[in-house]
Amino acid sequence: RKLQSKLQAWSRRRRLAKVFSSVALLQHWWRRVARRLRALRLFRSALLVQRAWRGYSGRKIWLQMLVAHHRRHLAGRRLLQAWRNRVCDRVVKQVEEATECMDLASVLEGESTGELLAATAALHSRLASLEEEAKALRQQRQALREEAQDLRRWTMVGMMRQVASKVFG
Repeated sequence: RKLQSKLQAWSRRRRLAKVFSSVALLQHWWRRVARRLRALRLFRSALLVQRAWRGYSGRKIWLQMLVAHHRRHLAGRRLLQAWRNRVCDRVVKQVEEATECMDLASVLEGESTGELLAATAALHSRLASLEEEAKALRQQRQALREEAQDLRRWTMVGMMRQVASKVFG
């Protein structure tokens, strides 16, 4: 009996040692898995932050590029308009001088096609602005005529006409 109990105790200790060793291996494995999962979560979080930052930076740079492109476009248009106006003024001055001398054809033949097209475009833009101004002035004239007609009703003659039209029908 003594031997049997010692054998059972030895067997239990051996199983317990195996269980402890298995628990230690299991804990070591789980710690490695937990570290890997934590690293993966941190990596994904870093990717999320990078993606948000790069998107913000990209949109900001794109907007700056768009604004710069628009500014360059407007500057080019202003330069073109200024050049067209300068060429137009020069051509018109030469035409006016040639009109006095009756040498208009030779003056226009001396100009390049590009300069003549520029002068034409400048004259068209000037014409459009003058037409807009004329339209505004016509509207203003019409408003003033209506106001004058309304004021004529309140003169002595105008009030007498209104009374006479009501009385005599």
